[in-house]
Amino acid sequence: MPSWIDVGEHTLSAVAYDDIDNSSTDVITIKITQAGAGASAVITNPFNGQEIELLGNDYSVVVELTNVSQTSAITLTALNLWTGESNVFYSSTTPVSVVVAPWTITIPAQYQISGTVTVDGEVADIAPVNVLAIQAP
Repeated sequence: MPSWIDVGEHTLSAVAYDDIDNSSTDVITIKITQAGAGASAVITNPFNGQEIELLGNDYSVVVELTNVSQTSAITLTALNLWTGESNVFYSSTTPVSVVVAPWTITIPAQYQISGTVTVDGEVADIAPVNVLAIQAP
């Protein structure tokens, strides 16, 4: 379980619509009984909800690793939430405590930046960050 999901009950709901706006909803409740592993990597730049003004195509994503001596790999991915296109923009098997990863943003869009780290042989998710890339005026 990712570390950013709290212990306790969580409600998940899905709503389906047809072409004339009829809808149906299904709701389930799940109970998380054990905390996930502590975060070993956190995206600190950009922050969640940030607008990135495209002054060029390159942007630096910063990830802080808390236990770099046990970390053997990091991979970062950008998912265009408008098109569904996903691409790995950074991967390293020699991470440092502060990773500055170059990300080339090709088009203005809403993106989700996420990734994984391998710590002591176990792959863990990095909490995702959503950003909006906008064209500079």
